[in-house]
Amino acid sequence: MQNISRIIIYVLLILVVAMGASLFAQRGNIPAIQQSDPTPTSLRSGEGAGDDVANLTIATSTDPVVPTRLRIPKIGVSAVVEPVGVDKLGNMAAPGDWREVSWYEPGFLPGEVGNAVFAGHLDWDGNTAVFWDLGQLQSGDVVLVEGDGSTLTYAVTGVEVYDYDVVDTSPIFGLADGSQIKLITCDGEFIDGSDTYEKRLIVTAQLLSSSER
Repeated sequence: MQNISRIIIYVLLILVVAMGASLFAQRGNIPAIQQSDPTPTSLRSGEGAGDDVANLTIATSTDPVVPTRLRIPKIGVSAVVEPVGVDKLGNMAAPGDWREVSWYEPGFLPGEVGNAVFAGHLDWDGNTAVFWDLGQLQSGDVVLVEGDGSTLTYAVTGVEVYDYDVVDTSPIFGLADGSQIKLITCDGEFIDGSDTYEKRLIVTAQLLSSSER
């Protein structure tokens, strides 16, 4: 009887560890953003899902890829992707190069059902950086993710602005109805005496198709 009880305890411990690992893979913190209210402070006019994407075919998922390059033709972005985890503060690490974007590797792969998260700098040492023009994106604009010999095509469906310290990150790093990407950069006014801005701009795009390069 003691052996049976011991086996049951071991099985329960294994299940608890597995569930914890699964939840960790779905969580993350945006650079310099803490968890709180998930409500955005604004949705930029004309940049939610609308007529531009109403007639597009949304794909739920496809074969996932490990991203190596992110391209946004409208704003001239063609950036190397740097896989990252979390920094010493527990936030998603920012890219080490102003010309590159970071991808949250412990989270979802592009192509999977869920949110694959990318971040890029707005500026760097007084000069514009890779996501300087991210706020120009509108509903229907194309974002291309390259990796593993394939290109995944996404269409922008929403552009939101959050307070940098008032964000519950579960809608950003967690599950979604289909395959989505989140593109993140700074926005608003620079906070004096800090190294960050008061807002975060978050672009959401949904998967359309996959094609061989």
